[in-house]
Amino acid sequence: MAASGNRILVVDDEPGLADLAAEYLERVDGDLSIATATSATDALALVRDDGEFDCVVSDYNMPELNGLELLEATREAYPSLPFVLYTGRGSEEIASEAISAGVTDYVQKGSGTDHYEVLAKRIENAISQHRAEVRLRETHAKIEALHQTAAKVAACTDRTELCELAVEAAEEILAFDLCDISLREGDELVPKAVSKGVPSDGYYRSTSVDADDNFGARTFRAGETLRIDDLRTHGVAPAESDYRSSLNVPIDDHGVFQAVSRDLNGFDDRDRELAELLLAHVSAALDRIDSEEELHDERSRSTCRIGEQR
Repeated sequence: MAASGNRILVVDDEPGLADLAAEYLERVDGDLSIATATSATDALALVRDDGEFDCVVSDYNMPELNGLELLEATREAYPSLPFVLYTGRGSEEIASEAISAGVTDYVQKGSGTDHYEVLAKRIENAISQHRAEVRLRETHAKIEALHQTAAKVAACTDRTELCELAVEAAEEILAFDLCDISLREGDELVPKAVSKGVPSDGYYRSTSVDADDNFGARTFRAGETLRIDDLRTHGVAPAESDYRSSLNVPIDDHGVFQAVSRDLNGFDDRDRELAELLLAHVSAALDRIDSEEELHDERSRSTCRIGEQR
């Protein structure tokens, strides 16, 4: 059995057929790790106790519960778990019933071994489709949460408070482990909010906007998001040796947001897009704060001039 990969539960009341399916599926697709069950009761126990399966592949004609009844019981515990009905009884009636019951896919058993390649491909497709649907739901939920955060961001009147709110949102909504926001002060980028998980001796106090050995400074100057999948291949030492990848997003001419991960390839395109959405709200809030301060200063100067003329 493979040590890692997609975990599949094959259910067939004939032990020999279950073992044969497991053997050939792992042979056809080395990314599959197969467990077997020879009854619906055992299968349900494994699904409920384990909770780590990526797909269930079940025979139809079994004692206790048939394949569709097992599907119904499985979905009570895991409503979206991919479920492939794999049966020797190929009839339009069963196929129609399976589709109506919400089975992910329907594969008919065949003679020989070629049909295992078809089954492996259907399993892969079922898992990929499920994961894409999960990611889509997660993305929609994160976008909604970011829009709700935008209202809080828009109400901020203090730069540090704003940066702390944005870092908190990146941690809680985007699930970034370690991140910070630095704002430009003169010719320096000065950290205004840093994740609690960042050690005090593992981060710079400030850095020059012209620094070549800092991804934040590079990103700020370029004005474009920079994603580094492996920090060790880019010739710039991270603040802490455990950091392996990073996401760097400019906040227009205000500063830069940085997130790091201890995993290689820790950020993907979705992370970049959501971070850019969050930082767009932050940039707009900083623009507003700047404008309000300029207006306040202008009013103060006008008041002083009026006072001098009296």
